[in-house]
Amino acid sequence: MTEKKTGTRTIVKPQSMSMSEGTSQFHVETAPLDPFDDGKKRKLKLDYDTQKPAKSRQQLYNEMKQEEEILDQDVYQYASIVERGISLAIDCVFIFILYKLVVFLVPLEFKLSHYFMDQYKIQFMFGEAAFIKLLLILSTIAALFFGIVFPMAFFNNSLGKKLVGLKVRGDEKYTLTISEAFMREVIMKPISMGCLVGFVLPFFGGKERKSLHDKVMHTFVIKG
Repeated sequence: MTEKKTGTRTIVKPQSMSMSEGTSQFHVETAPLDPFDDGKKRKLKLDYDTQKPAKSRQQLYNEMKQEEEILDQDVYQYASIVERGISLAIDCVFIFILYKLVVFLVPLEFKLSHYFMDQYKIQFMFGEAAFIKLLLILSTIAALFFGIVFPMAFFNNSLGKKLVGLKVRGDEKYTLTISEAFMREVIMKPISMGCLVGFVLPFFGGKERKSLHDKVMHTFVIKG
């Protein structure tokens, strides 16, 4: 007897058994198979995904760059020329106050240093005038770092930008390192201010309104 499978499976159940005859009778029933099981071997979605070629680093970088440009358009509001000018004026006043504070404190520092040297019987290796100049230089560097460089590196703004509500961002980074902040604020910004190009470039710098020190250091100023 031949059986033909037509979407059903065969279930054999014992119906009765005769002890004298030593034989068993079985009742055959048919039950429907899984309607979604057509007997074909299917591949999981994971199998298809693993067969896709991996993207190169350049492709991934280009996709991330496009996403960042979209985020920049949606999130960033670039500072206006007026806002940057006001923040620069406040920073100039703040730097002038720092300088006056340093000049005021240097004589006090010299007297304090002279007192401790007398206590421990230490003599100056050079003249007092040279020592005062050294104190002036060290105090100026400390004032620049604590008053300008560190706020720019850790908080992305200076005092003027903080009061106006601006922040500095890097083209490739969210924030600046201490060395980058030093180069931008202490080296490149005075050069940019000393050149007429530094004041003219923001008018022709596109929507980002980059000045000379922004172009050199790859930074831009936003409302934050």
